[in-house]
Amino acid sequence: MPLVVSNAKLFQCNEMKNTRTLEIKLNEQMQLRVKIATELLQGGMAQEAVAQLEYVYAEIKKKKVPVKESYFRNLRDLLGIAYLRVGGEKSGVPPHDWVFPMGPGEATSLPAGPRKAIELYESNLKGAPDELATRWLLNIAYMTLGEYPDKVPAAWRIPPTAFASEYAIGRFVDIAAAAGVDAVGHAGGSVVDDFDGDGLLDIVASSRGLTDPLRFFRNEGDGTFDEWTERAGLRGQLGGLNLAHADYDNDGDADLFQGNDAATIFTRTHVQQASGFKWVTQAYHRERNSLLNKFSGDSNTNIP
Repeated sequence: MPLVVSNAKLFQCNEMKNTRTLEIKLNEQMQLRVKIATELLQGGMAQEAVAQLEYVYAEIKKKKVPVKESYFRNLRDLLGIAYLRVGGEKSGVPPHDWVFPMGPGEATSLPAGPRKAIELYESNLKGAPDELATRWLLNIAYMTLGEYPDKVPAAWRIPPTAFASEYAIGRFVDIAAAAGVDAVGHAGGSVVDDFDGDGLLDIVASSRGLTDPLRFFRNEGDGTFDEWTERAGLRGQLGGLNLAHADYDNDGDADLFQGNDAATIFTRTHVQQASGFKWVTQAYHRERNSLLNKFSGDSNTNIP
């Protein structure tokens, strides 16, 4: 007996197929937007990141895209960080002026961003009260408003005693801006030595940001530093999570080794000459870190 399929059944099957294809495309689009938002956030464009993430959140709800609740929690956590960043940016307070833990008189943020972050974090904690990272960020959000610890819900409050030191070491004062070394960037390395031979310790700093340059700060001898990056021949040398120095060519001057952290990323060696540093080697490799040592028993510094 031949199998007979009605037109209505065929239509239903096609509709199911089309719906499934639409769901896949929506999922791909949402994932791409979240990746874009993450890059925007890391690039210091918090408000733009918020717009992308809010769009994703609304579209998933509107189109009823099938995602797990854990996805929404992760999305709310990321949104919370973005809103905290927005609050920090709009406050106009430089990043170096943020001191942790903040006291009631040290609030530096505008309320709109942190208020939204608190709403998102508390929503997450109601469904996952053991998420310690979310609980930590919730307390930070209240700090930025000057409402920590009193206004933090008791169930999620981190007590001030958790931040107390075992020793009365006092609090450090951030003098980076006054000293002329308040460079803002991603995670990076730093080395301190007398690079110009005047008896004073200078600073060279790197950042892993793809457009962040190496920076050379010359010690002026009066508690301040002057940026000599271009004069030191280091202009245009970008990136670098790791930074180390040694006398690679045995001429008595300190040279620089610049490396990054991820697979198949560069290493560069800058040898100091009379006119400044000269980039002499570059290699692409799959090592995460570098180690400087004298392995062979001679007077040369080697890089494994």
